[in-house]
Order: sequence, then C-alpha cells, then structure tokens
Amino acid sequence: MKLHDISYSSRVSWYPNSFEKINWEKTLKIYWFYNYILNSRKKIFLNIIQLNKFIVKYFIGYIKYSFLLRGQYKNKIFGFYSKYRDEHIIEIFKKEIKIFYEFGSGASTILIAQQLYKQHINKGVLGKLYTYDQSKQYILSLRKKFPPHLLKYVKFQVSDLQYIEKKNIRFLKYKNVNYKDNIDAVLIDGPAIGLIKNFLKAKTVCNYNLFELLKMKKAKFIFTDKRFYHFYALKKIAKKNYNFKINEYFRSVEYYLIK
Repeated sequence: MKLHDISYSSRVSWYPNSFEKINWEKTLKIYWFYNYILNSRKKIFLNIIQLNKFIVKYFIGYIKYSFLLRGQYKNKIFGFYSKYRDEHIIEIFKKEIKIFYEFGSGASTILIAQQLYKQHINKGVLGKLYTYDQSKQYILSLRKKFPPHLLKYVKFQVSDLQYIEKKNIRFLKYKNVNYKDNIDAVLIDGPAIGLIKNFLKAKTVCNYNLFELLKMKKAKFIFTDKRFYHFYALKKIAKKNYNFKINEYFRSVEYYLIK
C-alpha cells in the first residue's frame, strides 16, 4: 500500500520562519530561570513548611504545567512548541553525543543541532544528526531556513513510509534507513499518521524503526516524544536487550541498552 501525504501548508507554515525570529538562547535562559524559581519553591515547602511530600510533588507539578513550561503552547510565530522536549534533549547532551538519529523532523531537529554545535565548540566533540522525514517538500522548507552555522551537524534524509503488520501490531517504517553502529541517542518523533491521506487514523501504530533498533542493539539510548503505546506494544521485544521505563517528567518512553 502506497501512503499518500496530505497538504503540508499547515505543517510548514511555522517551522521555516520560527528560528529566525526566536532568540533561542534567551528563551532557554528564561525557562531555566523559572525552573530555578519553581525548584526553590519546592525546597521552601519541604524544608520550612514541611508539607507532605506527596502533596508538594503534585502541587509543584501543577505550577509547572500552569506556567506552560512542561506542555505545548501555541504562538503565532512558531506554532506548537514542547518545552519539556527541549529540556529532555539538553539533559541528554550532558553526555558526549557523536551519533544522533531522529525519526520525524521538526523543531527538535534544530534544538539537537544547536546542542551538537555547543558540544563541538565547548568540548571539541564533533557529532552528527541523521534526521528522517517522509516529506521532501517539508525537508526542503525546513532546510532552507535552517540556521546556517548548524547545517554541518545535520544530514537531512527523505524516506518513504512502509506499512507493516507484525506480531499483531501495526507499524509504519521509514524505509532505506542505514543504521550506524554505536548510535548514542535516537528520538522517535514520527511518523505522524495525521499527515497521511489514505491511512486509518489510530494511536496504536508503532514505529518499525524502533522495533528494528531494539532487536539490533545498535543504539545506546532511545526515547520517544510521548507515544506511550510503544512501552506496552514492544515490551517483549525490548526486555531482551534494553531496560525501559515511562518518564512522566519528560513525557517519554526511554530505552537504555543493557551492557
């Protein structure tokens, strides 16, 4: 079955221009400032007021969500933007990253490239991001407005989608992916079935590239952007080679290679 893409006008309307107009350094500094304040509040509650830890945990979580630092919010300049995913990627780069794979290009592509750039400048470690998306038009639009100094850190790749049924699970796969050895990190952020015309819309379609990576043991760390159904659908496959968990804070399923 050949999968046909929808119109990309809505999808590409904000990505190409967003990173020209947004000061990312300032945005992240503001985020960490608020995060520091919120963490300080938590310490005050615990140490001075001595409230029940359970209550404090969920109260602070509610405050963070209310500040729009944890979820997605919409801006007329750059559309939907996930602050929790930015924070997650920054956390990952506390370790050296030389090979990073991403399935589903977008805002995270630029953030990952920015972290690779910082790592190269500050630590002298040169890394590369291999990002896959099913739309040639979308990739060209994103690449055209990509920050020029970050282009050397990214390889953009267009990949057709393939529908697969295996072990009573429905999958979508980015075709013709060349998996390198010793991949440091993989982000599963696609494919988005809402962008496919002739495909049944359901939230139980898994990424087959993740299935392959779990079996091949080529990636040290894999994480999803939400997509929690992967945790349950691929549980039997994952437990052979990976420790895995749902990270509620970063809204992700995380897989750690068993050494």
